[in-house]
Amino acid sequence: MAYSMGSPYSPYSMVGMDKPFSSLGENYYVSEPYSRPPTPVIGNMFHGSFPSYYADDADDDDDYDDGDYYFFCNGEEDFLTEESYLGQNPIPDENKTEEVENKTGEVENKTGDVENKTEEAENKTGEAENKTGNLVRRNNKLNFYQAAMVIVILMRWARNNSTRLVRKHEARMKLLRYLDKMNERIKKDDLKMEKKRKKMEAKIKKEEEDMEVKWKEKRAAIRHKIAKNPSKDTLPGIGPFYDRDKSLLEKKLDIIDLNYQKDKYNKKKRWKAMREAHRKEVNKLQKIQDERKMRKCVRMFWFEKRWNFGPTTVRAYLKPKHKKVDEDKMLDKLKEIREIEERKSMIEEKKAEVARAIEAARMAEEEKKAEAARRIEAAKAAEAARIARVEKIAGLVEAADRAETARAALGAAATKATTSASEKKTTEEDDDDDVYFYYVNSDDGYNDDDDFDDYYDDYASMHGYYDQDDDYS
Repeated sequence: MAYSMGSPYSPYSMVGMDKPFSSLGENYYVSEPYSRPPTPVIGNMFHGSFPSYYADDADDDDDYDDGDYYFFCNGEEDFLTEESYLGQNPIPDENKTEEVENKTGEVENKTGDVENKTEEAENKTGEAENKTGNLVRRNNKLNFYQAAMVIVILMRWARNNSTRLVRKHEARMKLLRYLDKMNERIKKDDLKMEKKRKKMEAKIKKEEEDMEVKWKEKRAAIRHKIAKNPSKDTLPGIGPFYDRDKSLLEKKLDIIDLNYQKDKYNKKKRWKAMREAHRKEVNKLQKIQDERKMRKCVRMFWFEKRWNFGPTTVRAYLKPKHKKVDEDKMLDKLKEIREIEERKSMIEEKKAEVARAIEAARMAEEEKKAEAARRIEAAKAAEAARIARVEKIAGLVEAADRAETARAALGAAATKATTSASEKKTTEEDDDDDVYFYYVNSDDGYNDDDDFDDYYDDYASMHGYYDQDDDYS
């Protein structure tokens, strides 16, 4: 349990009304009690580790396989302590005769062999003869891993048997019980205040609804009363017409609205006083919660100072926590600034996209206008070409008409000339007849008006006249 691990409580902690005061969901700054791990097996020092000097299957004459010279015991290799090759095939003693002769010397040295039995028994595992006949000595020193494990085992044994650690564990459990007790009180008061706030808000809402229903019913009752007993108005002979029922209803409704506003103002004033009283209770509870948190911090400071070699003053103990709070505030502020910048960048990007869309729409509109202008110009050119063709055809038709008119005029002139000539000839013939008649029948009264009709009657066939009176004569 290091002192630098920190604590979630400090007198500078920010606690809001919407957030519970409890911190049961937060991890404690103290560690859990240590559970002793199983004792490790240090190497394979209690079993044979060098089976190379045993006889191989190809070197002996037995019927079983020497590959079974070891088996597994609890997941570890365990070599069988079978008889060695030296025991099965002893080296022939060349000095046997000398040993028999010196039997007295061996008996004399028997005491020395017995004295050295302990040393031979201790070194029995580390001494053996290899296949070549040479003797090797096993290294009985511990390697680095074995030494480290021995140190770890000793440290664990000392830790489990240390009275200071036992007292530290008891103090830690006492501190945890105290923290749980404080957290339970904080949570209980927080829930109690939350219930009071909800109850107050529900009461205010119910009173507001009842007030609205009350004045709504009063307005409906006034309307029903006036509609039930209408006034008997008579139309005036001269002047405007006044609706007495409407005027009375408006007057009554104005009075009701005035009383409604007064009632609403008084109730809002009382609701505000209720909220202010609740706010005072919340502030008072907030101070109590801060004191409880401070007591928790002091208890943790005592524990750190007594058992974890922590700071010697509360100021030094709270300094890293103040720093952590300041860092959190700075991070929150930076996060807020970053969010504002991101929103601004998003707004700028949207504006740029809108501007690009407007520019694209404008370009498309201009392109459409240009295309329409090109189409209009093409239509105008086609119309001009068509008009030119029509005018050309009309000119040709007009020229043909003029030619036809000229030909008709020439024909008419010729006809007229012919007619004039024939008329002139006829006139001349008539003149000749008249002259002849004048000179021949001048004494018969040719010029007499009374005899004009008789003349034509007598010479009707000569002059081309036909007298209808002849048909009745």
